[in-house]
Amino acid sequence: MAIAKPLADLVGTQLQFQLPRAAREREVKRPPELTWEVVEQLEGDSMPATDDDLREYGQLSLVSGKFLCRQRSGDRMAFLRVDQQIPMIGTESYPAVSRAAQALQGPFETNELRALKQLTEGGCPDVPRLLGYKFEQQDATATVPGGFKTFVLWEKVPGESIEWSQFWSYPYAERQEIREIFKSCFQHIVAFDYLPGFPDTTNLIYDRSTKQMYISGFNNAAQFRDSKVWSDGMYVSMGLVLSPPSSSDIYFPIQATDLRQDETGCRW
Repeated sequence: MAIAKPLADLVGTQLQFQLPRAAREREVKRPPELTWEVVEQLEGDSMPATDDDLREYGQLSLVSGKFLCRQRSGDRMAFLRVDQQIPMIGTESYPAVSRAAQALQGPFETNELRALKQLTEGGCPDVPRLLGYKFEQQDATATVPGGFKTFVLWEKVPGESIEWSQFWSYPYAERQEIREIFKSCFQHIVAFDYLPGFPDTTNLIYDRSTKQMYISGFNNAAQFRDSKVWSDGMYVSMGLVLSPPSSSDIYFPIQATDLRQDETGCRW
C-alpha cells in the first residue's frame, strides 16, 4: 500500500485567494478574489526539526506539499505550495497544551513568498507571477494547535522544465540560444536580489516553440549577495556549461557530439 504524502487531504478541496496588490492593478477585469480547486498533489515532504535545529539555525519543524490547481471559473492552471507546522522531534506525543506552546506567533512568510512578492510587485517578466497567498492557524485538534499554515499560489507558465540530459542532447546552436536567453532572464532577476536556491537546468521553464523562458523554483529562494555583473560561471552553476573533463564524467553521460571547449577547458 502506498504511503500518503503529507497534506494529501487537500486534493479535491476548494480554496479562495485574494489577488495580490500587483495582480489586482494589472488584472482589473478579474474579481479580487478567486476560487481554485486542488486537482493533484505533485510533491510532499516532511521536514521535522529538533530544538537544537531551532536554536542554532532557526529551522522550524514542518510538512510541505506542492499541488496543481485549476481556477474554478475557468481553465487557468496554477501551482500551490502549503507549509504547515508540525511538532518538534521528540514532542509528537506531548499533551496538546505543550505542543500548542510551539506555535509560531503571527503569520509565517516563507522565502518563496517573499521572493515571489518582490518579483511580481516589481514587474519581473521572467518568473511565474504570484497569484495569491494566505495564512491560517491550525485548529485545536491539529498536531500543533494554533500553528502556522501558509499557502502560496503562482501561475503555471507555458513550457516545460529543461532536464539536464535533454539539454545536452540538443545541437550546439540550440544550446547556445538557450544560454543567451537564460543570461537575459538572469540579468533581469538579480536586480530584485533573489534567485532559486541550488539552481540547475530544471529551474528553467522553456517553450521551444516560442523561445520563451521563465526561471522558477523559489521554494529554497536565496537572496543574491554576489556581484550582479554577469559571469559565465553562472552557466556552469546551472549545468548549461560543463566543467573541464574529469573522472566523474562517466556518471553523467551526454548525447551531444558537437561540444566546444574554451581556453579554461569548460565544454559548451
